[in-house]
Amino acid sequence: MKFRTAVELEQPSFQINYTHKSLFLGSCFAEHIAKKFKDLRLDCLSNPFGVLYNPVSIAKNLRRSIGGYRISEGDIFEYEGLFGCLDVHSEFTKTEKSRVLETIQKAYDVTCEKIKQTDVLFISFSGAMAFREKNSKNIVANCYKLPSSNFTQELLDLDLLKKDYQELFTQLFTLNPNIQIVLTVSPVRHIRYGLVQNNLSKARVFELTHFLVNTFDQTHYFASFELLNDELRDYRFFKEDMVHPTAQAIQHIFNTFSEYYFDHQTKSYCEALRKILLQKNHQALNPKSAAHQNFLKALKTQISAFEKQYDVSLNLE
Repeated sequence: MKFRTAVELEQPSFQINYTHKSLFLGSCFAEHIAKKFKDLRLDCLSNPFGVLYNPVSIAKNLRRSIGGYRISEGDIFEYEGLFGCLDVHSEFTKTEKSRVLETIQKAYDVTCEKIKQTDVLFISFSGAMAFREKNSKNIVANCYKLPSSNFTQELLDLDLLKKDYQELFTQLFTLNPNIQIVLTVSPVRHIRYGLVQNNLSKARVFELTHFLVNTFDQTHYFASFELLNDELRDYRFFKEDMVHPTAQAIQHIFNTFSEYYFDHQTKSYCEALRKILLQKNHQALNPKSAAHQNFLKALKTQISAFEKQYDVSLNLE
């Protein structure tokens, strides 16, 4: 008897090696997966513009990065003694305008260089519900807790999203012909405005995602939404807010991702590294004992052998 509906995934046409460089953009779920990469000492850059929820803001910041955009004072707002930019996350808020300009410009410059070298671009769409500032008439990445009267809420137009991303991906493949793009829809539901609105919002980015997968050979879909909401499908895999996934759920999704996307060498690398990290984090009852000193000596030898085999430096001291 089956007690769950397993999500059947297609084998991707490419696989990730531990030497590959990755860039993660989008929702907070992208950061969860990026953290798993970082824990395994894989080369990745995670959300250089902060968490971005809607597709327009993700595309805008990507396009600015690869286009050599120079941030200016016209992009900055001031509210109650703080400065920020509506095109990026509120983590860029500073008390000095110059610092905001500096940190955002650095994010664009770093991302531009990263994209040129990146093997895998991972984009997690949260939904197609977005806020538009009334004065500029622009879609914003974050409302910065500004007065709600400054914004209107809307469901983004699908045809415009398709056109925008078709042009953007064409630019990305021109800049980096070898890049592979993995798209996913965040499994986190946004119920603040109701489940009906959440479903409409998710449906729109689902359609955008599969349009892009069917348009570009180097674009792929990973079913993180289905893994949580259909395969696990139980509130014990959600936090107390009944919306965000637990650590156990995130681990299951990452395990599935790595099983399908990591090549054999990388799976071996990850397994060996996990064993090293487990031993490294071991708490000795008597750190000065001869037994523990022998344990540390053996671990040091194991780390050296690992670094030599995989040509990496773990820097675990």
